[in-house]
Amino acid sequence: MLDLLKTYCGGCHCGGIAFEAAIDFSEGTSRCNCTFCRKTRNWTAPTTPEHFRITQGGKLIRKYDATDQGGNYHCFCSICGVRLFSEGDIP
Repeated sequence: MLDLLKTYCGGCHCGGIAFEAAIDFSEGTSRCNCTFCRKTRNWTAPTTPEHFRITQGGKLIRKYDATDQGGNYHCFCSICGVRLFSEGDIP
């Protein structure tokens, strides 16, 4: 099987937070239709914890649980407010 993982870099607007994620776009992307994700026009590319790392500013990250059920969080910068990534387990 061909490994199509490519590393992408991202971060917030103020530069306080940076991250890297290895993503295989041949695996597809998804769009969530929950009320939070519809408002933010969320379109995701999944990755795994071993393919994701915070490279700068981890202490600046704040988490928001849009469902109040725990386990799935939207992460944002506590300084500039930019939404960065989501984490959780959605089968």
